[in-house]
Amino acid sequence: MSFNFEPHVCRLCSGRILSMPLENGDKEYVCSICGNTAQGDSPKLICACGYHLAGRLVWKCVKNTETLSPGMPLYMVVRR
Repeated sequence: MSFNFEPHVCRLCSGRILSMPLENGDKEYVCSICGNTAQGDSPKLICACGYHLAGRLVWKCVKNTETLSPGMPLYMVVRR
C-alpha cells in the first residue's frame, strides 16, 4: 500500500499529512516531516485544524494560493 496526501498540515511542525488505509477501516496518519502519527478516522487527530493558542485563536488548514513561491513553499498552510 502507498500513502495518500491529505489536505492538512501537522500541528507540531506544519508538515504535510499523509494517510494509508488500514485493514480495520481506519487510516494511519503520518506527518511527512516529523513523523508524528495517529490511527483513526480523521486527519484532525494530528493536524492543525481547530488548534487553539492561549485559548483564543482557532486555526484551519487551507490550500496555499501561492503554491511553491519562494516566500511560501508549502502546499498547505495554516490560517486563523
